[in-house]
Amino acid sequence: MKWPIPKFAGLNQKKIWFILGFFLAGWVATLVIWYCRDYIFGLGDNVYKEVFLAWTGELIFFTVVGLAVTVITMEKPPNPTSLKFDERFQILFGDKDNPREVQRFHKQEIELLARYSSAGSRKIIIREFKPELNAYVVMVHNWYVLNNAFRDVHLMEKIPLQITPDPFEGKNLPNVGQINHIKINKSEKIHNFTPIPVIGYKIEFEEPLPAAGEIHIEIEYEVLMGCGFLQEQEARRFMQSMQIEITNQLPHNVLLAVTDEPGPPIPLEPTRPAEFFRTNVEPKGMIFGFKLLEPGAGGNLGEQNTVLAAARDGAGDAAPAVLPSSL
Repeated sequence: MKWPIPKFAGLNQKKIWFILGFFLAGWVATLVIWYCRDYIFGLGDNVYKEVFLAWTGELIFFTVVGLAVTVITMEKPPNPTSLKFDERFQILFGDKDNPREVQRFHKQEIELLARYSSAGSRKIIIREFKPELNAYVVMVHNWYVLNNAFRDVHLMEKIPLQITPDPFEGKNLPNVGQINHIKINKSEKIHNFTPIPVIGYKIEFEEPLPAAGEIHIEIEYEVLMGCGFLQEQEARRFMQSMQIEITNQLPHNVLLAVTDEPGPPIPLEPTRPAEFFRTNVEPKGMIFGFKLLEPGAGGNLGEQNTVLAAARDGAGDAAPAVLPSSL
């Protein structure tokens, strides 16, 4: 008959086997002395016998109490920060014998989940309308905080920033905007007004993300946004909260259609910003999507709705422009 060997989960396994081994050695020594008692006890009158009885009593006491404490300790999970990440990983899956490549993949996925964004803001300022391009010149300022949920594991974070402009076919434009600056933890990575070509702009940085720490990321750029083209920002990490502010600096109204809010378009009046808030956006979820439509002819909603319908029938199904996002 093959007796099953008890298997304890995670870090407790080594400790428990050590404790059991210690008690087993004590009881083996006690049984050996008891087996040879006639010879041993006869050497020192009653001294050895009294020592043996005291030892046996203490051994019985600590065996009962020690095993009870061990069982109680097993029921209480250890402090996570006292365990290495690999040990916590084994506890999570309850088996340390998973294939190495499977463990490596799962650990990478868990490390990705540990990254999240606690807060962010996006300010969009409409500065100019170019009728020959049917587009607005806007300035965008993105700021957000990237956090590490691990209290004791340091990470290296890749921060990709990408701008995919709206297509302006047949316009022969040398570029569609410029990067004013990119800052990571207040350190300027780009500050020389880098042009944004018509094919788009992409760059990646790698920064240390300390345990329980954070990275502050800031990017400001100017770009052309075509009327009726969908502008989207996707969450790369879990986003706790995001504030969006859109300000119109033109002397007339601008129509704003928010994709996830039903109803007529919003007339953006000059210098009166529109604010939106988004919370608890999951990775690959859309944080905010909108379209800038033709300039409104005033506060007449009926006339603006006519313009909105025309824009949706025309360029409303155009390919979306994916704006910078490293969340």
